Amino acid sequence: MNINKNEYINFLKNELNTIYLKKLIYYFDNKYKNYFNVKSNLQIKTLAQSNKYLPLLKQLLSKNFKHLNHKLHDILINTKSDKQFYKYLNNNQTGGNYTMHLFANKIKKYIINKGFKIKSYLDVGCADGKKTIKLAQYLNINNFYGTDIDNWYDIGQGRTTLLKNKFKLIQNNKLSFQNKQFDLVSCFMILHHIPKFTSTLKEIYRVLKPKGFLIISEHDAFTDYDRMLIDVQHSIYELAFKNNTNYFNNYYGKYYNLYEWHFIMNKFNFKLIQYKHYNISAGPRFNIYPTRYFYAIYQKQ
Repeated sequence: MNINKNEYINFLKNELNTIYLKKLIYYFDNKYKNYFNVKSNLQIKTLAQSNKYLPLLKQLLSKNFKHLNHKLHDILINTKSDKQFYKYLNNNQTGGNYTMHLFANKIKKYIINKGFKIKSYLDVGCADGKKTIKLAQYLNINNFYGTDIDNWYDIGQGRTTLLKNKFKLIQNNKLSFQNKQFDLVSCFMILHHIPKFTSTLKEIYRVLKPKGFLIISEHDAFTDYDRMLIDVQHSIYELAFKNNTNYFNNYYGKYYNLYEWHFIMNKFNFKLIQYKHYNISAGPRFNIYPTRYFYAIYQKQ
Protein backbone atom coordinates (compact mmCIF):
# COMPACT_ATOMS: atom_id res chain seq x y z
CA MET A 1 0.00 0.00 0.00
CA ASN A 2 1.28 3.47 -0.89
CA ILE A 3 0.86 5.93 1.96
CA ASN A 4 0.06 9.55 1.13
CA LYS A 5 2.60 11.66 2.99
CA ASN A 6 0.31 14.61 3.75
CA GLU A 7 -2.48 12.35 5.00
CA TYR A 8 0.03 10.44 7.12
CA ILE A 9 1.42 13.63 8.69
CA ASN A 10 -2.08 14.90 9.46
CA PHE A 11 -2.90 11.58 11.09
CA LEU A 12 0.24 11.73 13.23
CA LYS A 13 -0.62 15.27 14.33
CA ASN A 14 -4.34 14.91 14.88
CA GLU A 15 -4.91 11.27 15.85
CA LEU A 16 -1.74 10.11 17.59
CA ASN A 17 -0.35 13.46 18.68
CA THR A 18 3.11 11.91 18.69
CA ILE A 19 6.18 13.72 19.99
CA TYR A 20 8.30 11.91 17.36
CA LEU A 21 6.85 13.73 14.33
CA LYS A 22 10.16 14.98 12.85
CA LYS A 23 11.81 11.58 13.19
CA LEU A 24 8.85 9.80 11.65
CA ILE A 25 8.81 12.15 8.66
CA TYR A 26 12.56 11.59 8.24
CA TYR A 27 12.05 7.80 8.25
CA PHE A 28 9.20 8.15 5.76
CA ASP A 29 11.28 10.25 3.36
CA ASN A 30 14.23 7.84 3.42
CA LYS A 31 12.47 4.55 2.72
CA TYR A 32 14.24 2.11 0.37
CA LYS A 33 17.20 4.39 -0.35
CA ASN A 34 19.68 1.95 1.20
CA TYR A 35 17.75 -1.30 0.96
CA PHE A 36 19.10 -4.52 -0.59
CA ASN A 37 16.32 -7.09 -1.01
CA VAL A 38 16.42 -10.83 -0.38
CA LYS A 39 17.39 -11.61 -3.97
CA SER A 40 20.42 -9.29 -3.81
CA ASN A 41 22.41 -11.86 -1.80
CA LEU A 42 24.01 -8.86 0.01
CA GLN A 43 21.95 -8.38 3.16
CA ILE A 44 24.30 -10.06 5.63
CA LYS A 45 27.33 -8.25 4.22
CA THR A 46 25.53 -4.88 4.32
CA LEU A 47 24.33 -5.29 7.90
CA ALA A 48 27.70 -6.61 9.06
CA GLN A 49 29.41 -3.46 7.73
CA SER A 50 27.21 -1.21 9.89
CA ASN A 51 28.57 -0.38 13.34
CA LYS A 52 25.01 0.15 14.60
CA TYR A 53 23.41 -2.97 13.09
CA LEU A 54 26.18 -5.56 13.42
CA PRO A 55 25.48 -5.93 17.18
CA LEU A 56 21.76 -6.25 16.46
CA LEU A 57 22.44 -8.87 13.80
CA LYS A 58 24.56 -10.87 16.25
CA GLN A 59 21.87 -10.53 18.90
CA LEU A 60 19.22 -11.79 16.46
CA LEU A 61 21.31 -14.82 15.54
CA SER A 62 22.26 -15.63 19.12
CA LYS A 63 18.60 -16.34 19.94
CA ASN A 64 18.72 -19.68 18.11
CA PHE A 65 22.45 -20.11 17.56
CA LYS A 66 23.95 -19.52 21.01
CA HIS A 67 26.36 -22.37 20.42
CA LEU A 68 27.94 -20.29 17.62
CA ASN A 69 28.31 -17.04 19.59
CA HIS A 70 32.09 -17.35 19.84
CA LYS A 71 32.31 -17.58 16.03
CA LEU A 72 29.55 -15.22 14.91
CA HIS A 73 31.55 -12.01 14.69
CA ASP A 74 34.23 -13.45 12.40
CA ILE A 75 31.68 -15.35 10.31
CA LEU A 76 29.54 -12.24 9.75
CA ILE A 77 32.46 -9.93 8.97
CA ASN A 78 33.85 -12.37 6.41
CA THR A 79 30.53 -13.32 4.77
CA LYS A 80 30.46 -12.53 1.05
CA SER A 81 27.21 -14.31 0.17
CA ASP A 82 23.86 -14.64 1.96
CA LYS A 83 23.35 -18.10 0.46
CA GLN A 84 26.71 -19.25 1.78
CA PHE A 85 25.88 -17.91 5.24
CA TYR A 86 22.44 -19.58 5.48
CA LYS A 87 23.88 -22.84 4.26
CA TYR A 88 26.35 -22.67 7.14
CA LEU A 89 23.51 -21.98 9.61
CA ASN A 90 21.45 -24.84 8.21
CA ASN A 91 24.31 -27.20 9.01
CA ASN A 92 24.42 -25.85 12.59
CA GLN A 93 20.73 -25.18 13.49
CA THR A 94 18.80 -26.13 16.62
CA GLY A 95 15.25 -24.70 16.02
CA GLY A 96 12.79 -22.32 17.81
CA ASN A 97 9.27 -21.98 19.34
CA TYR A 98 6.09 -19.83 19.50
CA THR A 99 3.31 -19.10 22.02
CA MET A 100 -0.20 -17.60 22.10
CA HIS A 101 -0.38 -16.75 25.82
CA LEU A 102 0.49 -13.08 25.28
CA PHE A 103 -2.36 -12.44 22.86
CA ALA A 104 -4.92 -14.33 24.95
CA ASN A 105 -4.02 -12.31 28.04
CA LYS A 106 -4.27 -9.00 26.19
CA ILE A 107 -7.62 -9.92 24.60
CA LYS A 108 -8.97 -10.78 28.05
CA LYS A 109 -7.62 -7.57 29.57
CA TYR A 110 -8.62 -5.06 26.88
CA ILE A 111 -11.72 -6.67 25.38
CA ILE A 112 -13.38 -9.34 27.54
CA ASN A 113 -12.77 -7.55 30.86
CA LYS A 114 -14.30 -4.42 29.35
CA GLY A 115 -17.61 -6.25 28.97
CA PHE A 116 -17.36 -7.42 25.34
CA LYS A 117 -18.30 -11.04 24.63
CA ILE A 118 -16.15 -13.02 22.19
CA LYS A 119 -18.17 -15.98 20.95
CA SER A 120 -16.82 -16.31 17.41
CA TYR A 121 -13.23 -16.08 16.16
CA LEU A 122 -11.45 -16.19 12.79
CA ASP A 123 -7.68 -16.53 12.36
CA VAL A 124 -6.59 -15.12 8.98
CA GLY A 125 -3.32 -16.70 7.89
CA CYS A 126 -3.74 -19.70 10.16
CA ALA A 127 -0.84 -21.73 8.65
CA ASP A 128 -1.02 -25.22 10.21
CA GLY A 129 -3.75 -24.18 12.66
CA LYS A 130 -1.80 -24.74 15.89
CA LYS A 131 -1.90 -21.11 17.01
CA THR A 132 -5.58 -20.84 15.98
CA ILE A 133 -6.54 -23.73 18.22
CA LYS A 134 -4.36 -22.51 21.10
CA LEU A 135 -5.89 -19.04 21.15
CA ALA A 136 -9.44 -20.40 20.85
CA GLN A 137 -8.75 -22.73 23.78
CA TYR A 138 -7.26 -19.96 25.93
CA LEU A 139 -10.35 -17.82 25.28
CA ASN A 140 -12.84 -20.71 25.61
CA ILE A 141 -14.24 -20.11 22.11
CA ASN A 142 -15.89 -23.08 20.41
CA ASN A 143 -17.06 -21.24 17.30
CA PHE A 144 -13.74 -20.59 15.55
CA TYR A 145 -12.20 -20.99 12.09
CA GLY A 146 -8.84 -20.72 10.40
CA THR A 147 -8.34 -19.50 6.86
CA ASP A 148 -5.32 -19.25 4.58
CA ILE A 149 -4.19 -19.45 0.95
CA ASP A 150 -3.67 -22.81 -0.73
CA ASN A 151 0.07 -22.93 -0.19
CA TRP A 152 3.00 -20.67 0.59
CA TYR A 153 6.08 -22.77 1.16
CA ASP A 154 4.89 -25.34 3.74
CA ILE A 155 2.14 -23.38 5.49
CA GLY A 156 -0.58 -25.87 4.59
CA GLN A 157 1.02 -28.92 6.16
CA GLY A 158 -1.12 -30.50 8.87
CA ARG A 159 -3.93 -27.93 9.01
CA THR A 160 -6.67 -30.19 7.64
CA THR A 161 -5.76 -32.73 10.31
CA LEU A 162 -5.81 -30.18 13.13
CA LEU A 163 -8.62 -27.84 12.07
CA LYS A 164 -10.65 -30.36 10.03
CA ASN A 165 -13.96 -28.69 9.09
CA LYS A 166 -12.89 -25.46 10.80
CA PHE A 167 -10.54 -24.56 7.94
CA LYS A 168 -11.62 -22.64 4.84
CA LEU A 169 -9.47 -21.68 1.89
CA ILE A 170 -8.91 -18.07 0.82
CA GLN A 171 -9.64 -17.80 -2.90
CA ASN A 172 -9.22 -14.72 -5.10
CA ASN A 173 -8.49 -12.60 -1.99
CA LYS A 174 -11.97 -13.41 -0.63
CA LEU A 175 -12.82 -14.84 2.79
CA SER A 176 -15.39 -17.64 2.57
CA PHE A 177 -17.57 -16.32 5.37
CA GLN A 178 -20.76 -14.31 5.75
CA ASN A 179 -20.97 -10.60 6.46
CA LYS A 180 -20.74 -9.66 10.15
CA GLN A 181 -20.01 -13.23 11.27
CA PHE A 182 -17.17 -12.84 13.81
CA ASP A 183 -16.56 -11.02 17.09
CA LEU A 184 -12.78 -11.33 16.75
CA VAL A 185 -10.36 -11.67 13.83
CA SER A 186 -6.60 -12.15 14.18
CA CYS A 187 -3.70 -11.63 11.75
CA PHE A 188 -0.45 -12.78 13.33
CA MET A 189 2.65 -11.77 11.35
CA ILE A 190 0.76 -12.18 8.06
CA LEU A 191 -0.12 -8.82 6.49
CA HIS A 192 3.45 -7.93 5.48
CA HIS A 193 3.50 -11.07 3.30
CA ILE A 194 0.34 -10.17 1.34
CA PRO A 195 0.96 -8.03 -1.80
CA LYS A 196 -2.68 -6.86 -1.86
CA PHE A 197 -3.33 -6.73 1.87
CA THR A 198 -5.78 -3.83 1.44
CA SER A 199 -8.20 -6.35 -0.08
CA THR A 200 -7.65 -8.55 2.97
CA LEU A 201 -8.45 -5.67 5.32
CA LYS A 202 -11.66 -4.94 3.41
CA GLU A 203 -12.65 -8.58 3.75
CA ILE A 204 -11.83 -8.59 7.47
CA TYR A 205 -13.98 -5.50 7.93
CA ARG A 206 -16.81 -7.24 6.06
CA VAL A 207 -16.82 -10.42 8.16
CA LEU A 208 -16.46 -8.62 11.51
CA LYS A 209 -19.56 -7.81 13.48
CA PRO A 210 -20.31 -4.14 14.28
CA LYS A 211 -17.82 -3.07 17.00
CA GLY A 212 -15.94 -6.34 16.47
CA PHE A 213 -12.20 -6.55 17.13
CA LEU A 214 -9.11 -7.12 15.00
CA ILE A 215 -5.85 -8.07 16.69
CA ILE A 216 -2.64 -8.05 14.68
CA SER A 217 1.03 -8.68 15.31
CA GLU A 218 3.47 -7.08 12.91
CA HIS A 219 7.04 -5.98 12.37
CA ASP A 220 7.89 -2.40 13.27
CA ALA A 221 10.41 -1.22 10.66
CA PHE A 222 11.71 2.35 10.53
CA THR A 223 14.89 2.13 8.48
CA ASP A 224 16.11 0.13 5.49
CA TYR A 225 18.48 -1.65 7.84
CA ASP A 226 15.48 -2.63 9.98
CA ARG A 227 13.88 -4.08 6.86
CA MET A 228 16.96 -6.08 5.97
CA LEU A 229 17.23 -7.34 9.54
CA ILE A 230 13.62 -8.55 9.34
CA ASP A 231 14.40 -10.21 6.01
CA VAL A 232 17.27 -12.01 7.73
CA GLN A 233 14.90 -13.19 10.45
CA HIS A 234 12.63 -14.71 7.78
CA SER A 235 15.62 -16.13 5.94
CA ILE A 236 16.84 -17.87 9.08
CA TYR A 237 13.46 -19.60 9.41
CA GLU A 238 13.16 -20.64 5.76
CA LEU A 239 16.80 -21.36 4.95
CA ALA A 240 18.64 -22.15 8.18
CA PHE A 241 15.83 -24.18 9.73
CA LYS A 242 14.04 -25.63 6.70
CA ASN A 243 16.52 -25.34 3.80
CA ASN A 244 13.76 -24.01 1.53
CA THR A 245 15.46 -23.75 -1.85
CA ASN A 246 12.56 -21.77 -3.40
CA TYR A 247 12.81 -19.01 -0.83
CA PHE A 248 15.01 -16.52 -2.73
CA ASN A 249 12.78 -16.61 -5.80
CA ASN A 250 9.36 -16.58 -4.10
CA TYR A 251 9.73 -14.45 -0.96
CA TYR A 252 7.59 -11.33 -0.56
CA GLY A 253 7.70 -8.98 2.43
CA LYS A 254 6.87 -5.29 2.77
CA TYR A 255 7.31 -3.71 6.17
CA TYR A 256 5.91 -0.64 7.91
CA ASN A 257 6.45 0.91 11.32
CA LEU A 258 3.69 0.81 13.93
CA TYR A 259 2.66 4.43 13.27
CA GLU A 260 2.15 3.60 9.61
CA TRP A 261 0.15 0.52 10.60
CA HIS A 262 -2.08 2.66 12.83
CA PHE A 263 -2.55 5.05 9.89
CA ILE A 264 -3.45 2.19 7.53
CA MET A 265 -5.92 0.69 9.98
CA ASN A 266 -7.52 4.07 10.54
CA LYS A 267 -7.98 4.42 6.75
CA PHE A 268 -9.98 1.17 6.82
CA ASN A 269 -12.12 2.31 9.78
CA PHE A 270 -10.39 0.34 12.51
CA LYS A 271 -9.95 2.37 15.69
CA LEU A 272 -6.84 1.73 17.79
CA ILE A 273 -7.72 0.33 21.22
CA GLN A 274 -4.34 -0.69 22.57
CA TYR A 275 -0.85 -1.64 21.38
CA LYS A 276 2.51 -2.57 22.79
CA HIS A 277 5.82 -4.01 21.66
CA TYR A 278 6.48 -7.59 22.64
CA ASN A 279 9.86 -7.08 24.26
CA ILE A 280 10.49 -3.38 24.78
CA SER A 281 8.90 -0.06 25.70
CA ALA A 282 7.46 2.12 22.92
CA GLY A 283 9.54 4.74 21.14
CA PRO A 284 11.39 5.26 17.84
CA ARG A 285 14.06 2.91 16.68
CA PHE A 286 17.21 3.08 18.85
CA ASN A 287 18.93 0.66 21.27
CA ILE A 288 16.22 -1.99 21.13
CA TYR A 289 15.56 -5.68 20.54
CA PRO A 290 17.10 -6.58 17.15
CA THR A 291 13.85 -6.89 15.20
CA ARG A 292 11.14 -4.71 16.60
CA TYR A 293 7.62 -6.14 16.55
CA PHE A 294 4.32 -5.29 18.23
CA TYR A 295 0.72 -6.34 18.71
CA ALA A 296 -2.26 -4.01 18.40
CA ILE A 297 -5.99 -4.32 19.03
CA TYR A 298 -8.39 -2.38 16.80
CA GLN A 299 -12.17 -2.07 16.84
CA LYS A 300 -14.40 -1.91 13.78
CA GLN A 301 -16.09 1.49 13.40
